[in-house]
Amino acid sequence: YVYTQMKTFFGTVITLHSDTLHLSQDPLEPTLVVTVKDELERMKLIYEHYRRLGIDRFIVIDNGSTDGTLQYVAAQPGTRVYCVEEPFLTPKKEAWIARVLASAGYNRWYVVVDADELIDYVGSEHHSVKELIGHHHNNGVSRLQGYMVDMYAQTDVFTVGCTYNEIPEMFSYFDTNSYFEKSSKSIFVGPRLRVFGLNNYLSKQAIFCYRSDMLYHNCHCLHWPGHEHWIEMCFVLRHYKFLKTDLQSYQERVNKKNYYNGGNRAWDKRGN
Repeated sequence: YVYTQMKTFFGTVITLHSDTLHLSQDPLEPTLVVTVKDELERMKLIYEHYRRLGIDRFIVIDNGSTDGTLQYVAAQPGTRVYCVEEPFLTPKKEAWIARVLASAGYNRWYVVVDADELIDYVGSEHHSVKELIGHHHNNGVSRLQGYMVDMYAQTDVFTVGCTYNEIPEMFSYFDTNSYFEKSSKSIFVGPRLRVFGLNNYLSKQAIFCYRSDMLYHNCHCLHWPGHEHWIEMCFVLRHYKFLKTDLQSYQERVNKKNYYNGGNRAWDKRGN
């Protein structure tokens, strides 16, 4: 995993496609980073949701979209778009993110999410992400942690299709009693254990100050050698991964072994 990530970091061609991003002089003003492929509806929701939370700076890494995603994000103000042609692989994606973070600059705050993740926190109706960051930054915190809450519809998984503005309403259900807190730093399981038999690690440090002494491995695992600034869980990521349109995408990625460790364990447990 580490070898693949480092080889990708130094060897992958990442092309700047378009750029209307002007990074703020205020390091507490967050920039959102997301990697996408054929996520047009979700990206519409990403922009709507995070702009409502006060974020107006975006870096998008497009990995070969053919559904109009690339054209859509390139037309959005405040957006820097990169293109990567390499086949997707989880450690490669993390290396792409590390590259664009290094390019954008150190000592500033970033929000790194997937296209199916929407951050929420207590008071998000009235307080921006910048305010959330500022509160903890003033207390010496360099990274904020939350956990993914898998959202699902009232029907079976992978049976509901909808447009971006219908996703939050249609997928408004979540488990209240299947998550397990191993410690204040780790949340496990949820409905993926109940339905698929998978014990997933769901904690994410998706909001952080990117610094020169930091090793970006992935959002589940950020490293500052000899320097730990933890914070208790202060947000959730509403995680929408069970749309009807997702099924074919997951099949293709599993067949190509795009996910971590070959990527076929979850599929095997589904009996397909």
